[in-house]
Amino acid sequence: MEYRLHYSNTIPEMLVFQWTHAARSPWYYVLFVFWSYAWFASVTEAWTSSSWSCLSCSVIYFSIMFAIVFITFLVLGSAPQLFRFFSKVHRASLAPRTIIISDTGLIEETSNSRAEYNWSAVQRILQTRSLVALYISPLGAHLIPKKAFESPAQWQQFNAFVEQHALNS
Repeated sequence: MEYRLHYSNTIPEMLVFQWTHAARSPWYYVLFVFWSYAWFASVTEAWTSSSWSCLSCSVIYFSIMFAIVFITFLVLGSAPQLFRFFSKVHRASLAPRTIIISDTGLIEETSNSRAEYNWSAVQRILQTRSLVALYISPLGAHLIPKKAFESPAQWQQFNAFVEQHALNS
C-alpha cells in the first residue's frame, strides 16, 4: 500500500504541534512548575496581607492565577516559534509538499528539497486529532495534517498503517 499526499502546513497546525510537542517535554514541566511557584510565592505574600483570606476565595483566586500562568506560559513559549515561521529560513515548513508513505518508508518532496527515510529512521509517532507527526530526530518531525486525506476512513487507515510499520521496524 502507498499513500501519496499533497498538502501545506499552516501556522495554526504548526503551533498546535509545537504546544503538543512541548507538553511532552519534561523541561516544559520543570520550567512551568518553577515559574508557577515563583509567581504564586509572590502573590501569596501579597494575598496574606489582604482581607480576602477566606478559603473559598483562595481556591478561586489560585485557580484563576494558575490558568493565567498556564496561558501566559503557552503564549510566551509560542512567540519564538511564530517569529521563526515568518523568517525566510523557516518559510519552507509552510511550503506545499508531497509525502509518499509506503511499506519501505517515507519520502517528502517540496519545490526545493527531497528527503527519504526508511521506517527504521522513524523514532516516534505522535498522533493527535488533527495531525500525525513522524519524528526522525528528537526535535524534528514530518507533520501530516488530517486535511491531507479525502475521508475520515482514509485518515484512520493511514494512522493504523503508520503505527503498524513504525512498530515493526
